Amino acid sequence: MVSMYNTLALSLLFGKVGNKKSLDSTDLLILLDQHGLQYRKGKTIADVVNARSKALKNGLGKTENEIGFFELYLKDVLKKK
Repeated sequence: MVSMYNTLALSLLFGKVGNKKSLDSTDLLILLDQHGLQYRKGKTIADVVNARSKALKNGLGKTENEIGFFELYLKDVLKKK
């Protein structure tokens, strides 16, 4: 079973939103609402951008690793509504 964090990670890395150089806050808010997620206390879009860049750096160019790391980091930034 694919988790909502995995689906969101795929959308942010390879989807329409992920292909942009920078994340747009309204696009991200729409995606979060569709997946039933919200920011944790004190977290912002900057934390999502940091999580994405950290995942790409630590994934070492392997797509599965990048997705796995991004999913893990998103769990620290987002929570279920």
